Amino acid sequence: MPVAVSQIELAATFGADVKRVYARQNVAREFFQKHMFDVDKEPDYRMVRRAMQVIDFSQPIVIGSPPAPPQRLVAVAATGGLGGGFFREMPAPGTVPEYWLIAPDALHLKFVSPSIWAKAGDAGKVGELRLFVPGVRNPKGKRAATRDRS
Repeated sequence: MPVAVSQIELAATFGADVKRVYARQNVAREFFQKHMFDVDKEPDYRMVRRAMQVIDFSQPIVIGSPPAPPQRLVAVAATGGLGGGFFREMPAPGTVPEYWLIAPDALHLKFVSPSIWAKAGDAGKVGELRLFVPGVRNPKGKRAATRDRS
């Protein structure tokens, strides 16, 4: 059953009560199930589960566009079975970033991922903003994002 508009709206609001967390889980799951796979390939729902594991469901989740995504993002390494299409705002410490330019009208899921570089005393710190832009994974969606060669 498709996620209701009211759940999408609730998922985008601040707060960590049970209703919001449940709405966010449903919104993310449906978005990944609809947009993570090529139409001519058999879906691998293990990838959906992996993607769901990197989301902090106590934070808002937004489907866009609108709102437009940030224009320049850093690709998250296509390791751990997630593949391409995942981005962050800032490069991971100690890495050589691969920047991408994201189209303002690109379909995307914006979420917060818990910080894996937290240090002692960072308790309660919100993780980092991440985006999943499915058009990057699909050869027909090349206009959604391009590598920034500058």
